[in-house]
Amino acid sequence: MRQGYSPVDACQEAVMRIIKKTKDLTNTQVGYLALNKNGEVGAYSIQPGFLYRPYRGWENRSYQCSILY
Repeated sequence: MRQGYSPVDACQEAVMRIIKKTKDLTNTQVGYLALNKNGEVGAYSIQPGFLYRPYRGWENRSYQCSILY
């Protein structure tokens, strides 16, 4: 996020770095969460199934993060 990325974009960039170095992604799962100074939350993972639950105003909801595949 130092480069002005949103939390989701920063997580996607981190996942893409791992993908470039990994040949077989069949059994690989990596997920990232990011939070910026404004309280915006973002997440990104390689495979589906990575959920996160930010606590906001007395509410807990599950969110599916953005995925590559």
